[in-house]
Amino acid sequence: MRLRKLRVFVFLFIAAGLIAGCSNYWWYGQADHLLMWRIDDYFDLTREQKDFLEPRIRTHLIWHRQEAIPLNIEFLEQVKQRLEAGIAEEDIGWFMEEWHTQITMIYSRILDDSVQLMVMLNPEQVDYFEKELVKNNEEYLEIMEKTPEERMDYRVEKFFEIMEDWVDSLDREQHNKIESLIRAVPDHYDIWLNQLQKNQQAMVQLLRNHASAEELRNDLTEVFINRRYEPLPEVMAPIKILVLSLPDILNSEQKQQVIHKISNWIEKLKEVHSG
Repeated sequence: MRLRKLRVFVFLFIAAGLIAGCSNYWWYGQADHLLMWRIDDYFDLTREQKDFLEPRIRTHLIWHRQEAIPLNIEFLEQVKQRLEAGIAEEDIGWFMEEWHTQITMIYSRILDDSVQLMVMLNPEQVDYFEKELVKNNEEYLEIMEKTPEERMDYRVEKFFEIMEDWVDSLDREQHNKIESLIRAVPDHYDIWLNQLQKNQQAMVQLLRNHASAEELRNDLTEVFINRRYEPLPEVMAPIKILVLSLPDILNSEQKQQVIHKISNWIEKLKEVHSG
């Protein structure tokens, strides 16, 4: 079964995204509890399943601290160097390739435990999982109910919220330039949401059919490790223009703020690694 663009809806593969996000150093020390809570929230785990997961989550987190975080640091160091040198189009491809490498490394690490958990699920838990997926999709459906113009306004608003985390307030000219570039990126939200729902139902059906461990392992490997997400060309082209235009739009002080933020991440990750 071919499952396209499935994201964090598969057992310990939920943990993969969260383990990757454990670079959010302020809660790293509590990550084992957070991961267990998140997985339990999707599947209403039994005591036996929790006993199976708890030591494995701790083991994966130890591995992440010792092995993955140094690679995260090296990645951010290279991002910083490339930004300081002046970003080029090939840097975008490099970034996507490196990100894919690091996240699939985590997926590969937890694959076997994910499969073992999947075969432990009972029919009631599969039903519970499906209901949680529907619940999680409510926000996406609310966005889909907006008009194309409203969705575009929403996208612009969210982009500038992210920008505020990186640089001090933009002036009106900067804001207008960036907004025009954002609005040039086509809206394909309906295609994305439709594919997401199909993927979710395919996974639920796979579980209901009591797929073997080998079948589950093959599907997860295909989706999370072998398959690469390739944005539509008509979407990627204006995104590249946006990314390559930002250094010319931001002033020198704002660009230094970006570099400083990355430097802070690096130092905090070093603290997590040594802690």
